[in-house]
Amino acid sequence: MDNMEQELTPAYPYPLRSSEIINRINLSSLTPEVTLSDGERKGLFDFEQPLFEQLKALKDISVSGHVIYPAAFTTEKGKSLFQATYLDTGLEQKIKDKAQSLGLNWDDEKEQRVACEQFFDELEKDIETVSEGPRLGEVDEENIKLLSSEADLTKIPERIRERLGIWSAKWAKKEFKRRFLEAAGKLEDLPNPARISRAVELEDFKKKEEGLRRLKKDIKGIKSSKEAGLPLEKAEVEVCNLYIRYINVLIASLYPYKKIESGITPRSMERIDHFLSGVGLQFGENGLLQTIPEHLANYAKKRLAEMSEISETAEYQKYNSFRLNAPQVKILAEKILDGYGLKKKGWEAVVLERQGGLAVEFDSEKNTREVKIPRSFKSGLARTLPLLAHEIEGHVLRYANKEDAAGGLRIIQELSTGRGSILSEGAAMWMEDATKKEMFGMADPALPYYWLASSIKAKGGSFKDCFYASLQERAKVVHNMTVEELMKDREKFDKEFSKAYSSTLRIFGRFTDLDDTSGYIAISDPLDYLEQELVVEFLMSQNSGDFQKLLFVAGIDLYSVESLAKINLLDLKNVKQPLMFVARDLWPKIKSRLDEGQNLETAIASI
Repeated sequence: MDNMEQELTPAYPYPLRSSEIINRINLSSLTPEVTLSDGERKGLFDFEQPLFEQLKALKDISVSGHVIYPAAFTTEKGKSLFQATYLDTGLEQKIKDKAQSLGLNWDDEKEQRVACEQFFDELEKDIETVSEGPRLGEVDEENIKLLSSEADLTKIPERIRERLGIWSAKWAKKEFKRRFLEAAGKLEDLPNPARISRAVELEDFKKKEEGLRRLKKDIKGIKSSKEAGLPLEKAEVEVCNLYIRYINVLIASLYPYKKIESGITPRSMERIDHFLSGVGLQFGENGLLQTIPEHLANYAKKRLAEMSEISETAEYQKYNSFRLNAPQVKILAEKILDGYGLKKKGWEAVVLERQGGLAVEFDSEKNTREVKIPRSFKSGLARTLPLLAHEIEGHVLRYANKEDAAGGLRIIQELSTGRGSILSEGAAMWMEDATKKEMFGMADPALPYYWLASSIKAKGGSFKDCFYASLQERAKVVHNMTVEELMKDREKFDKEFSKAYSSTLRIFGRFTDLDDTSGYIAISDPLDYLEQELVVEFLMSQNSGDFQKLLFVAGIDLYSVESLAKINLLDLKNVKQPLMFVARDLWPKIKSRLDEGQNLETAIASI
């Protein structure tokens, strides 16, 4: 471990959380210690090339888990779905026949997925199908657990497995709501949802883990052979450090899959989370370093105390009544890309047949640079413009800066240096919030509900305890109601129930029993929403604009900043910062045309 890593990792082998580490990075010393000639830079990239190719091949090995709620398959519909998937020995051939009837190529991954979607959709609508294999009679949860544990999941196409998990999760959510209402919100009368998890590609998992450990050992050997006296060798040592850190993160993320079959303890899950998300320097009551450091906890408590319903301004409501469709969003997105000169660099807005909201895809290897818009997109103008700022002035600009300023290392260009989500979403959310404030005077801060549920979990709360705490606070803040009052208004209750349920589920991760009362926190990355505000606030408060530029470079994390600067592979002079293009250029033009009486289509076409 080098001096820089010792300084930034006083909790070794765990990193500090981003909100803790930001004060320890010597931002004033982001000056090169090594200057490489053009020939040496080429030598460095040649040195990295075989490391990247080995790492990329291992990273691309797919490892997945399968999570279902067994009680869902004890219902009549559930039993039929279970029979037609887990127990049907002719399942794959039936889906292949479906693909052929649709003119789809089974060997094409995307087309195979489409065939699976069609097959499952029809299965949901009409369960009557002839299944080959054992028939189900009367079953309970234990029967379903046993039968699913014996099923060969590799014989069930991946998308069918996913749809089974989604279907059972939706049933479990609906069932929990029904029981919650029946129990009038009394937790003692309410069972937690029960789920089971399995790893799928165990041989692939073994191949991936062994390969990563072997590559890490090889890189350590290469690093130890370097004298680190010549500039090129110093740079090669830093590149080795970047790769070792990244491999450590990949190995840690595999651990739950390794232990899932034999059972993984909540304590182990929290320790894995500590390695992936970081810790504070104080020990908690459970004997481990704190998952939620005092500084972050105090920030969350302050936010919770200040919470009140976020009201939409009259101007926001006025302009949000103008509804945008996908082709109109495409025009606006291309205007923003053009405003930054990004269309010349290959960026484009595309309308696709896809689910979800706006998204960005960047893949330098495949030469993909897209702002993706679902064809079904329909939303208000006032809501959509800040979202476009989030995606383009946030994410797209970071990718463009990565290509211009991050030195050409392939691990950065095509992957990342490890723990980069704080900077990524921090920049994008700051951009969205700043745009909304400038356009409509509306603040949109991160909400503290994840922290609240996590703090209840740390005190020994099960899923239902954490859920209730979140629902109770949402009822109070958003509607000035108690939970009992909220339950009497089904429209409001349904909305807040859904948010509280989904957010609480996230802090249990995929592998922790929802009955768990150990006090260990399995997943803390939902705290990123609050934590990134602290990091952004710190960087934006610095006197030098160079520090702020760190937010707008993709592929790097707070651990890699000094390493990259040390070998002159992070050129902040070339980083473009956001121009607030949506708020200061695009919005005034659209607003003035709408105020003159133009309809939305004409206003957009004329800007």
